[in-house]
Amino acid sequence: MRRASFIACAPTGGEQMTRGSSTQAQASRDWKEIRTGWRVLVAATLGVMLGFPTLAVQTLGVFAPFLASTFKWSFSEIMGGLVIVTVVVIVIGPITGYLCDRYGARPLVFTSSVLLGFSFIGFAFSTGSLVQYYVTWLVMSVGAAGATQLVWTRPLNEHFVVHRGLALGIALSGVGFFTICGKLLAGSLIAAVGWRAAFGGIGLLPIVIVAPVSLWALQSMSEGCSSAANVSRKLALSGMTLSQALRHRRFWFLGAAFLPMSFALGGPIPNIENILLSHGFSHPTVLSLTPWLGVALIIGRTGGGWLADRTWVPLLACAFMSLNAIASLTLAQPHLTYKMALMSILLLGTATGAEIDLASYLVARYLGIRHYGLLYGILYSMVAIGGGVGPSLFAGMFDRTGTYSLVLIASAISLLCPAVVLLLLGPYPEFAKEDV
Repeated sequence: MRRASFIACAPTGGEQMTRGSSTQAQASRDWKEIRTGWRVLVAATLGVMLGFPTLAVQTLGVFAPFLASTFKWSFSEIMGGLVIVTVVVIVIGPITGYLCDRYGARPLVFTSSVLLGFSFIGFAFSTGSLVQYYVTWLVMSVGAAGATQLVWTRPLNEHFVVHRGLALGIALSGVGFFTICGKLLAGSLIAAVGWRAAFGGIGLLPIVIVAPVSLWALQSMSEGCSSAANVSRKLALSGMTLSQALRHRRFWFLGAAFLPMSFALGGPIPNIENILLSHGFSHPTVLSLTPWLGVALIIGRTGGGWLADRTWVPLLACAFMSLNAIASLTLAQPHLTYKMALMSILLLGTATGAEIDLASYLVARYLGIRHYGLLYGILYSMVAIGGGVGPSLFAGMFDRTGTYSLVLIASAISLLCPAVVLLLLGPYPEFAKEDV
């Protein structure tokens, strides 16, 4: 049992403990975990909210119509920048994970947050050249590689044990917060000062907020953990060796599940504004609907994280994938009403928030923390393929057919594969007993 693995690695005395004293000791450990880790939790939430690719992807749908109008680019050409993100993540994702395992998250997130901000500001200087546009995406993808959830989830998984799922859910809900605030901020800035200046204003956020907070929080977390209980220090080193993980069926099962899952989850969200516009909704109506996506992302991530600490996660993931399938099939309907659109957005956001959160949790639970950065970096490449290619395929289908219906139906069907594969993972291994 999962809870038994935590208890097995906790310090024990020679004397018999009563039920009451055991409960009190567990409560003390729970509180110490939160007390010593709240800073990194706050920093990770801000880092995910204003990190990569959240900052770029969640605002792309707002900027896309203005880029298309100004430069006469198609939506598939605009979304093509995400393909570059995909290729770069596939190549340097594992390298970033290795550097995180070797040197820690602190130097990576600080440097990458600064580079993310300046490269995002670079979009303000677009001239109409697609080559320049794609080069900006390339520079941002390489420079911001350390400002992703791949890096932020390492200190979270390392520190939080009992409340790991909830901690991941809270931190990764930063995407939801930015979906609510970032889209509105981008739209307001565009209306007030134009799209070029809006790129500059949003690009400053990771520089002035995330970079300094990461220096403070991750250093404080490191100092706090140095005096934490042995269970936290031991668990940070537990898990499969690299060779064991690469040979184990669970590693490959996770990769096989993440690819189609990320396609179905990542495709609709960057296109959601245009999906709604294609159904005849006005721009003000679309702006009133899309913030609910952020609310649902927050609910999905925090709720999914809370449930992950209490439920077998593969089964939980299947439940959330069914919500995504329902949302995609509803958005594919030819006559979409406001209520149907709102329901779809809420289901899509909830499912997307939970699934990405649970992906990180699955890697930590089934492969361990010992080489988490490198292993998650490799598997994150699978997520990047689906998340990067998905939006372009969705946009390309719209450019060719004038509708998103066929690709939405295909994405719903594609969720059958990851649902089956995740159920084959079996019970959680108990690394605390076996590897420490």
